[in-house]
Amino acid sequence: MANLKFKFLLNFFAATALIGIVPITNANADVKPKIAIVYDSGGKGDAGINDLTYIGLKRVMTKLQISAFDLKEQIFDPNTAGDRFTRVRFLAKNGYQLIICVGAGFAPAVNQIGMEFPKTQFAIIDSEQVPLANVTALSFARNEGVFVAGAALALASKSGKVGFFSESKNTFTKSDLALFTKGATYAKSNIQVVAKNSDDVKTAIGELLKSNVDQIFSTWDSDDQVVKVVQSFNDSLNSTATKVRVSGILPDQFFWNIAGSNQNSVRYLTIKKRTDIAVEEIITATYQDRSMKDVLPGSPGVYGRRYNLKNGGLQIEYVGAITNSARLSTITSAVRAGKINLQP
Repeated sequence: MANLKFKFLLNFFAATALIGIVPITNANADVKPKIAIVYDSGGKGDAGINDLTYIGLKRVMTKLQISAFDLKEQIFDPNTAGDRFTRVRFLAKNGYQLIICVGAGFAPAVNQIGMEFPKTQFAIIDSEQVPLANVTALSFARNEGVFVAGAALALASKSGKVGFFSESKNTFTKSDLALFTKGATYAKSNIQVVAKNSDDVKTAIGELLKSNVDQIFSTWDSDDQVVKVVQSFNDSLNSTATKVRVSGILPDQFFWNIAGSNQNSVRYLTIKKRTDIAVEEIITATYQDRSMKDVLPGSPGVYGRRYNLKNGGLQIEYVGAITNSARLSTITSAVRAGKINLQP
C-alpha cells in the first residue's frame, strides 16, 4: 500500500509540473469574428461599387472559408430617412466587431456611431472623412489616376485639344480639373484643355465637340448620357474622320460595366478603384487579428489604407491600342514612384 501511495504522489507531482509547459487551448480560439457589411444604394447588382466590392467579399470568403452565416450583409435603403444611421447603429449594438460601410455616403453615420461605440471597429470604403481611431479608411489615390488620365489623353489627342466634363454637384471638380490639366501639360506642353461643368449633358458635351476636342475625360456618373452623345456624334462622322473617345472612373460610372451597350467603341481608358481588394484586405486583417492603420497624408487624424498605382489598388485600364505608350509608361512609372508633385 505504501508503494502505491508513493507512485500516486510521483505521478501527481509529475503531472502538476507539466502544466507549466503544456499549452492551454483557448476555448474561443475557433470563434470567428462577427463581421457585417452595409452596401450603398442599389446593393448587389448595381454594376458599380457594390458589385465590385462583392467580388472581393466572395474571394475572401472562399480563401478564409467564411460561410454566409458568419458574415452579415445589409443594403442601405435610400427611401427610408436616416437608414444609414439606423443600420450601422443596429449592427454596433448587436456586437459586430467590424462593420464595413461601402461608399463615402456613410461618412456622417460612421463618424457619429463610431464615437458612440468606441470599442467597435468600422471601415469605410472610398472615404477619408472620419478622423476616429476605431475607423479604418479604405481610400484611393484619385489624384494619381486623374493626373495619368490627363497625360494619356493629351498624348492620344490628334487635334491638340482635350475636354474635361463634370457635373455641378461633384465636390472633386476643382482638384480633378487642376490635376487633369497638370497631367495633360506635363505630357504635352502645347495641349489645350477645354472644360465644362454643367448638369446639362447634351449642351455641354455638344460645346466640347464643337471646340474640336477628340478626347474627353468625364466624371459624370448619374447615367451614360455622355457616352451616348459622343456615340451619336461619332456616327455622324465620315469613315475617315477621327472619332472622339471618352474616359472616366470605375466603379463610380457603373454604366461602363453594362454589357451590350457598345460603350467600348468610345472608351479610351478608365481609372479603376479596386474596392474588391480593399474589402478582401480588411477582412483578412481582421481574421489575422491585425489592423490596417497607415497614416494618410493630407487627412489629419484619419488612418487606414490609401490604394494607389504602386500597391495595385488603383489601376488604369485602357481599351485598345495605347498612343505614345513608351512616353506614357515613363510618366506612369514616375507617378507610381512618387517622383511627380501631384498637388493640384
